Amino acid sequence: MALKHSYTKFGVEFAEAYSKITNISYNSRSVPTFTEDLETGDQTQSWETLNEIDYIIETFPTAADREANTEIMGRKSFTFQPDWETETNTLVTQCYEHAKLQPEFTGAIDA
Repeated sequence: MALKHSYTKFGVEFAEAYSKITNISYNSRSVPTFTEDLETGDQTQSWETLNEIDYIIETFPTAADREANTEIMGRKSFTFQPDWETETNTLVTQCYEHAKLQPEFTGAIDA
C-alpha cells in the first residue's frame, strides 16, 4: 500500500511521486478537561484518555526508486485519532486515508 501523487522539490515536479508509510506508533495519554457549573461558577477537573496514532510517510521520485532503495525526497510525520470502532479499515489504511486529507497529498491515489 502506498500513495501516488505529484510532488515538487527544488522547483522540479515529480508527477509519479510514490509515498509510503514507514513507521506507525501508538500513544495514549491523559489530558485534563474542565467543566464549569453555570450557577455557582465552580470548576471541576476530570481526566480524559487521548489515544493517538503517529506515522511517518516518506516520498520517492517513483515506485521504482522506492524499490531500488534510492534516497528519499521527503519525510513528513502526522498525528491523528483513529476510529477504533471500525471493522473494515486497519490502522494502516486509516493512516493512508488521513494522509490523503493533508495538503501535501492533495489528489493522491492509492498505489
